[in-house]
Amino acid sequence: MAVPIVLPITEFTKSAIETSPSGAVALIDKDGHALGVLKNPEVYPNRKEEIVSRCFGAIDPGHPYIAHVYSGGNYLLGGEVEVFEPIRYRDGLDKLRLTPKELYTNFKAKGADVVFAFQTRNPTHAGHAYLMRTGRERLVAAGYQNPVLWLSPLGGWTKSDDVPLDVRVTQHQAVLDERMLDPDWTVMGIWPAPMIYAGPTEVQFHAASRRAAGASFFVVGRDAAGIKSSPEATWNPDDDMYDANHARFALQMSPVLEDARMALLSFDKFYYDKTDHQMKALDPSREDDFISISGSKMRKLAAQGATPCRDPIPSDLLAANCVPQGFMVPSGWAIVCDYYQNIESPDWIPWSKAVVQPLIDENTVAHGTYGKTDFAVFLTRGNKQASPWHDIPLVVPTTTSAAVSSTAQFNMITEIPKHTSAKMEVMKDKWSNPIM
Repeated sequence: MAVPIVLPITEFTKSAIETSPSGAVALIDKDGHALGVLKNPEVYPNRKEEIVSRCFGAIDPGHPYIAHVYSGGNYLLGGEVEVFEPIRYRDGLDKLRLTPKELYTNFKAKGADVVFAFQTRNPTHAGHAYLMRTGRERLVAAGYQNPVLWLSPLGGWTKSDDVPLDVRVTQHQAVLDERMLDPDWTVMGIWPAPMIYAGPTEVQFHAASRRAAGASFFVVGRDAAGIKSSPEATWNPDDDMYDANHARFALQMSPVLEDARMALLSFDKFYYDKTDHQMKALDPSREDDFISISGSKMRKLAAQGATPCRDPIPSDLLAANCVPQGFMVPSGWAIVCDYYQNIESPDWIPWSKAVVQPLIDENTVAHGTYGKTDFAVFLTRGNKQASPWHDIPLVVPTTTSAAVSSTAQFNMITEIPKHTSAKMEVMKDKWSNPIM
């Protein structure tokens, strides 16, 4: 496996597992839902340096996933996993988290004679659509009758400045609705893996996992699974961690392709042609007609609410506050702008945030919507609201003595909802001091 799939645990968890007579570990999500059981548990040392060196081949303590690896527990848990039922996130996107069998059913329903996969972790613009449409054209030219695209947004963890999954999926749907990509030969299915930004190593995992789910071709372009180095990088701070062509060149020599059950649709860098508002390969005979639009520039334009440019396309898009015509479908661009213009708003919460019923004690009352800023938990005593500061005694009263004994019981107020790590606060400035 190019990228190891591991479950880090702490010394405390290791000790609890090793001293338990059950010989099994319950697998529970952050909201308290039982997902499955891990039988005959085995514990291994978490060799973090080996994982980092093998996966990333680089030294950068500020890399977000390298930091994530080092923050994990010092042990790894393995065993025989029994899953109770298909895993659900309950975030409105589960209908797009298709199993390999469900994907196959969708491919067959569209009459596919071959499937090619394209992974996304960003909103789809004309450049991405160019790769997918051109990839299909190559397959038709090779003799296939109906190549079907698996549009495969990455559904797991991504770094903080990437666009969240729900925004990406909504934008992808807009691209299909406006037919920048043809829905007749496209199946959108979320692939629930995290993005670890390991360049040439990770792209082999991306291709192999899509192959396992039915794809015979994988579209790969420049800087696949790449990332900018952090200011803490040893050699190239604030520059690309990997050469832009490294990932696709490494994938071309990967064991993933050795048995010819999967092949690549490989592309070099593409540009925006100002003369016809299309994304394409650079024409060296008229270089001045082409411009490159980076992801950072796209984010700044979206935050400024840029509108479509008029001809002639200006050279400084940020100064003109305009986005080139045809760069993205209008409804898709509106979705991206809405995200970047409201990203810092305390009232803006992604709709894919899991909405579950909170576990509320019988002596509390909840108001508002769990997961939003208006949610509040009030303590009660005798069917009346009570303040955790003023009305709940530190020591549980007894009928035998007013003194605090060695066996006394103490009250404790917990501000962290069960099965989560999201700390709430007792509010000093609100009546009855609710937890919010």
